[in-house]
Amino acid sequence: MDSEWRPDTEAEREMAAALEAGDGRKYAELLMSVPLYLPTLADGSAAGWPDGLPEMTGDQVLAFTSPVTLFHTLAGHARGYEELTFDELRQRLPDPDTQLMVNAGSPIGVFLTLGQVVALAEGTESLVPIDDVQDAVVDEMMIELRRRCLDELGGDEATAAAALTEVAPNELERKLENAVEHTDFDEFLLALLSAEVVVPTTAAVSDPGRIHDRGFPWRIVGEDEMPLIPVFSSAGVLDHVVPGGPHRVQVPFLDVVAAWPSKQHVLCFNPGTTTELMLPPGGVPELAAAVAEADADEPL
Repeated sequence: MDSEWRPDTEAEREMAAALEAGDGRKYAELLMSVPLYLPTLADGSAAGWPDGLPEMTGDQVLAFTSPVTLFHTLAGHARGYEELTFDELRQRLPDPDTQLMVNAGSPIGVFLTLGQVVALAEGTESLVPIDDVQDAVVDEMMIELRRRCLDELGGDEATAAAALTEVAPNELERKLENAVEHTDFDEFLLALLSAEVVVPTTAAVSDPGRIHDRGFPWRIVGEDEMPLIPVFSSAGVLDHVVPGGPHRVQVPFLDVVAAWPSKQHVLCFNPGTTTELMLPPGGVPELAAAVAEADADEPL
């Protein structure tokens, strides 16, 4: 969305300049002086909520500084808007802790409370860009997924974190560690896609080809609304992280991707280790589609 957005008003151009300069006071002064547009959401708008936009909760308010920016973000989700001033908004919502998502989905988006807007204008508060809030939410979600996965496997974070220093690394693990060291996600994925991995199971599996069977005994942890599937880079790492010698099968990671049970399942690869990879719901099917597209583009 950001690449297509353009300021619609002089105030929005000044807001963009204020954010670029890190001038929170100027941004707040502009916000308090321009009309605000609160969207009226269409029925069922929660379905297919715009990508990249934080999910709304009951104590948050979406506000925009122009109708153009509003409909750029909420095309198909807003059927209109209400115009009011910042002072009118404060009169309606007297709680200074009421949270605002201002110009969400645009480069001039920020996340702050009504009280923080006033504090910004007074120079006693700093801006919190919405991207930073989203990053923090994602980080918290990853922490919770890791904790849940390790807890249900009977492991713990301290033991998992030391796995690759206490287990002799195989070729895949050396490649993954190198990719992590160089912050090269493409290298990480390429190494993983070309290697075999170890998948915990709920029963013994003698034939790796069974992973494509409907009744394959995946070891699934987590809750029904967000089931987690742990996968490990080697039997050594699995045995270090998960006590008790669980059932497992070694298969190509490409087979794991191809046989993935559903869009709802989360991949927990090497949870808690230095080479951890979490792919959220839909992440593995997206990876499968990308692999298929790359294969189709290769010359015969």
